[in-house]
Amino acid sequence: MKNILLSISLFLLASSFVYTQSKSVASDFKVVWGAPYEIPKKYEDKGYFGNMNDGIVQISMKPEKEMIIQRFDPTKLALTKQDNIDITKMPSGFIADLFTMHKGKFYMFYSIWDKPRKKEQLFVQQIDIIKGSLSGTAQMLIEADKIVGEYIQTSRFSVEKANKYNFKFSIDSTKLLVTYKKIPVEKRDAINKDIYGFYVFDKNFNVVWNNEFKMPYTETMMDNSDFCVDTKGNAYMLCKVYEGEKRESKNDAPNYHYEVFKIEKGITDIKQIQIKLDNKFVNDVSITENLQGQMICAGYYRSDKKSNSTDGAFMVKIGDTNELSVMNKGFYEFPAETLKEFEKSRTQNKIEKEDKNAEAEVSNLELRKIVLNKDGSTMFIGEQYLLKVITRTYSSGNGQTSSTTTYKHYYGDVYIMKIDPLGDIEWVKKIPKNQVGVNGRGGMSFLNFNYEGDNYFLYLDNLKNLNLTSDKAPAEHQDGFGGFLTVCKLDNNGNLTKGKLFDIREKDVQIWPAEFSIISPNIIIGRSYSEKLSKMMKLTLKP
Repeated sequence: MKNILLSISLFLLASSFVYTQSKSVASDFKVVWGAPYEIPKKYEDKGYFGNMNDGIVQISMKPEKEMIIQRFDPTKLALTKQDNIDITKMPSGFIADLFTMHKGKFYMFYSIWDKPRKKEQLFVQQIDIIKGSLSGTAQMLIEADKIVGEYIQTSRFSVEKANKYNFKFSIDSTKLLVTYKKIPVEKRDAINKDIYGFYVFDKNFNVVWNNEFKMPYTETMMDNSDFCVDTKGNAYMLCKVYEGEKRESKNDAPNYHYEVFKIEKGITDIKQIQIKLDNKFVNDVSITENLQGQMICAGYYRSDKKSNSTDGAFMVKIGDTNELSVMNKGFYEFPAETLKEFEKSRTQNKIEKEDKNAEAEVSNLELRKIVLNKDGSTMFIGEQYLLKVITRTYSSGNGQTSSTTTYKHYYGDVYIMKIDPLGDIEWVKKIPKNQVGVNGRGGMSFLNFNYEGDNYFLYLDNLKNLNLTSDKAPAEHQDGFGGFLTVCKLDNNGNLTKGKLFDIREKDVQIWPAEFSIISPNIIIGRSYSEKLSKMMKLTLKP
């Protein structure tokens, strides 16, 4: 499966409200731009890493040739140092799977195929980002038989297998779960039962336990949705399980349920826990451990089996004896009044009619993030997303035909629901947006972060939506055609404020807010593109 507003006051104006600009949340942010720098041609941008104390680095890599570490002053964003690391002595065909900060140190996880021994291997290598060099000797974490991956071109004459491993840290970062899937023995999905490898490591990357498990269902009958590891070192696998060979029943209703596979150290059997909701159907679900050490399954549900829309959110927990139970009140329906906000009048009338029949729903809602707060409250953050595949066929005069296919991505409103520690809905808010593009996610969707109890959202929008009232639908923002960086602030009491940080056309840049990096609680780093050069952008939320 699967993860920034301005301070405004809400006014009742002709039964609608507007994001006010009297005290803009944008004024709470300081925007700093660095000098242009270059990422050499054919080098892969691996992103920004670091912090305000040790500095910020940008890493780019040319497969099997060189790694470049560019170091920036964290205050002025000036390039202060560049280190070119020769990686030709690294094992041939190695693939960089993950770069990550862990316990104040920077690591690269990489994998190779040991051809003479016919073994897949995963290593972890520490990188000294201050000295700009590899630190110490790489540590081998996993050795396994052939596993599933995706083939990518690493050079003009070389193709290697990548994306072979899945990495998940526990909420306190004391455990790391790495999983992989072995090459199927049976070629037919209808009879093949996948074998997954599970490795759990401690904070120093020493093995706590490992094993391989055959799945209880065939490949046709199940889809892997998510993995998780708790602070005790237990591993979890969230799966969608189909209840027949056909993935839809005769009445076009979904023909599946979700299960959690729990795997413990020293136990050879998978414990299967089915997620059952009385007279409700799971749309989307995530699994995580909360701050009280409980394993939580949380997501969206619907009441109508034939519908793809969402009625509300749910939370259930896995007990010590692996039983599933509802948390607090368990189910939380989206209020129709929130659904009607920022919609066309025709849509508002439809929602009002559906609400009278208890049928009001949110269409195409995907769960992006579950926030588990220290006070026991929970926040669901979801976003409307729709992919349309449009194929056009053309006929020529000589009777020949040709066709083109366009993949159109729609990133719509953001829905935020907060459940208080007693299990009641505290508030539900909608952030209106209407992003459309044809080049994948690109600059669409949003970045969310929390600072001192307030949630912030960064996204690109159409300037027409800056003072949008709740009785109007948002104007369309076309990805790649300008827009302004919007910041929305949602405080702990559900007060929503909004502001404009800058117009990207005025800055002559392209940015991807969903890919920004959070390097400290109140500092965001983003890369901007202008022609062949890049610039670092730093957003600081003033204390």
